[in-house]
Amino acid sequence: MSDSKQPTPNQPETISDEVLSLVHQALTPHGLSHIQETVLSMCWQGETYQSISEASGYDDNYIRAVGSQLWQNLSTTLGQKVTKNNFKIVLRQQLLSSQTDISQGDNASIAVLEPPHGQVPLGSPLYIERSPIESDCYRNISQPGALIRIRSAKTTGKTSLMARIVDFSRKQDYVTVTINLELASTEILSDGNRFFRWFCRLVSKGLFLPSQLNDYWEDCCGSSYNCTEYFEGYLLPTLDNPIVLALDNVGIIFNYPELAVDFFGMLRAWYESARYSNLASNIWKKLRLVVIYSSNVYIRLPTHQSPFNVGLFVELPDFTVDQIADLAVRHQLNWPQQDIYELVHLISGNPYLVRLTLYHAKQSFLSLQDIWERAIAPNSIYAAHLQKKFWTLQSYESLLTGIKQVVKSTESQALDPVTLLKLEGMGLIRISHGKASPTCELYRRYFQNLFA
Repeated sequence: MSDSKQPTPNQPETISDEVLSLVHQALTPHGLSHIQETVLSMCWQGETYQSISEASGYDDNYIRAVGSQLWQNLSTTLGQKVTKNNFKIVLRQQLLSSQTDISQGDNASIAVLEPPHGQVPLGSPLYIERSPIESDCYRNISQPGALIRIRSAKTTGKTSLMARIVDFSRKQDYVTVTINLELASTEILSDGNRFFRWFCRLVSKGLFLPSQLNDYWEDCCGSSYNCTEYFEGYLLPTLDNPIVLALDNVGIIFNYPELAVDFFGMLRAWYESARYSNLASNIWKKLRLVVIYSSNVYIRLPTHQSPFNVGLFVELPDFTVDQIADLAVRHQLNWPQQDIYELVHLISGNPYLVRLTLYHAKQSFLSLQDIWERAIAPNSIYAAHLQKKFWTLQSYESLLTGIKQVVKSTESQALDPVTLLKLEGMGLIRISHGKASPTCELYRRYFQNLFA
């Protein structure tokens, strides 16, 4: 949920990327969900279920159930009892054991090959740079009042890039806070005032500062104004160094138009405040924003109040054939160039699907022919991913109708603009000249079979 520079003796210990990677691998094939990772990370910091509930906006009983199931899953996987009281000791022992295994043989790296779920850990040899994107982001985040917007479809590496921007910022002695907006419950998102207070509280917590909301919140003023006053009057002046505030999954706010106008308008105002030649601008120059979202903005925002037309815009492309070939070598796979081209035809260059394929090819000794022939089988390596896409569509009749129209035709299809952008954000379609076609053969085959 949040990060800071380096913990002092009075600050809680944050969970390491190595431990998170270990748990993701232990819980293969599904890894950790967002809420499970939040519970694990905050428990590692010594938080109670109640405090996790308050910070995340989820019901206390739900958080307890998530925690209980997580310890049970780890107990089953690791073959020893894991509880909230002993999980740190158990995971440290497991990490030490895996590191010892690596040092004992050349083949050990295969046994601890990183599972392809969630962000690629910092320092991982499996992270593929898409130059010059990383260097552009590092250069931009070093500028006072910076704003970086990273947009691409789901599972394309946005969070992994964000983690590296945050890591670079820490190395510059910047303070960093990361907030995943998916942690905000429906109740919080439906109440603007409650959302802004929740947002301020999480940033305060990420900075290890006590909440002083009541000192800056006035009923006669709007929530975005109060939030701005809280940052300008309390949070930013408290810091000696710049702060990088990384906001993941801001697209969830698109579903709440009134909140979207206020929140995104506020972010734009903050960006502009750093450019005024007054005393306040020096305060706002400390703030650098990183905003992550999956789909194009499909809500109406006044041009002068939108943060989506200023700053550095980054759109992550699919992996190229050369990048996939490089990643295959890093997985110790000796695939001919023709196999790489056939893989691109099946799954395009989607970073998650590429890593998923190479991971299982190495771990289970699968050939590309095996993978291709069983691509949409109930027990295929893609089954969980495809089912997740389908169940997401089930909640939105217009999206289900839209993808059905696209996969049943041999030609690109015209859809209503919102459906078009939402399906693109899910990674299911490509848009060319305002019309949609399936992103890859895998999605075409799966949904054609589903709707047959």
